[in-house]
Amino acid sequence: GVVKNAQSSYYEYASSREIAELRDYAAYSADVSFRLAQRFSDAGNITSRELNIAEAHAVEAKLVSLSANANEVAARAELAAILGLDASLDWQLASGIKIPTGTKKNYDELLGQAQTNRLDLAAATAEVDQIAKQHGLTQWSRWIDEFELGYEQERETDGERLRGPTLDWALPLISQNRDQLLRVHARLEQSIVALEETSLRISNEVWLAHQALLNAAERVELLASRLLPARMQATRQAQEEEAFMLTGVFDVLDSKQQEFDAIEHYIESLKDYWVAHAELSYAVGKQLDLEDDSQVFKFSDQLSEPSNDHQHHDNHNAKDAPVEEKHEHQRRHEGSHH
Repeated sequence: GVVKNAQSSYYEYASSREIAELRDYAAYSADVSFRLAQRFSDAGNITSRELNIAEAHAVEAKLVSLSANANEVAARAELAAILGLDASLDWQLASGIKIPTGTKKNYDELLGQAQTNRLDLAAATAEVDQIAKQHGLTQWSRWIDEFELGYEQERETDGERLRGPTLDWALPLISQNRDQLLRVHARLEQSIVALEETSLRISNEVWLAHQALLNAAERVELLASRLLPARMQATRQAQEEEAFMLTGVFDVLDSKQQEFDAIEHYIESLKDYWVAHAELSYAVGKQLDLEDDSQVFKFSDQLSEPSNDHQHHDNHNAKDAPVEEKHEHQRRHEGSHH
């Protein structure tokens, strides 16, 4: 579980860094918009209510940014503890988080690998083998055929049937050493039951991790192919409408914040995918292929060009209004992290 925990912690930290940078930029953007609103207010172009809304947006964005940074610090500390590092020292991990290739993993193949690789299953099998050999039962595996594996069915009042595994074993009781035979059979039966329980638990672990991986992969694809493009296009359209004074600058801000939310959902889904991948590797008992890592998502690559967000401020008679600077934000963010 140490490798699994390290991998999961790594992806938690990687995603928290991206989200922190995203929320830093969102807060910076909201603050620029608030300062712009103050100039609009001074020029008499917006109401005091609109100014208050702009300030509220800026404060709320800053609060979210602070929370995201706190999450990043906590994730860094957890990873440092697992790796035996000092979280306060200036060590870095590669930025960004990998984008999965979309290659689906076959459940039956994964389950077969788990039955071969899981050490706890091998240990449970070895225990049965040891008990059997102590009493000369070298072919104990054929005894499993004497188990009647079935399902008990109980009719519920709502008509639903519940199913659960049952074990019945016919013991040969005619023997001069009947008590000893019963004890041998009891120990062997218990160990075989434990083996079956281990096998079932492993099967459930593989199934659960595989389902989580499929779910996260579907969310990543849906976000990347539909939601993110739709949000980005909506922001561009809002900017165009602002240029012709068909909408206000605060509508552009709202659209941009929704775009930020969509990007955060995307980052979270990437993290969920790789955490599930780590869980599945643990369930299978071997490190699964990490897929092609040539594609990496970095929020810094998604930043707009400097003039995009407020390129039309002159239309509001505020020619000296501040403009978001991509590179300035990046310098501020890099200076605030390890």
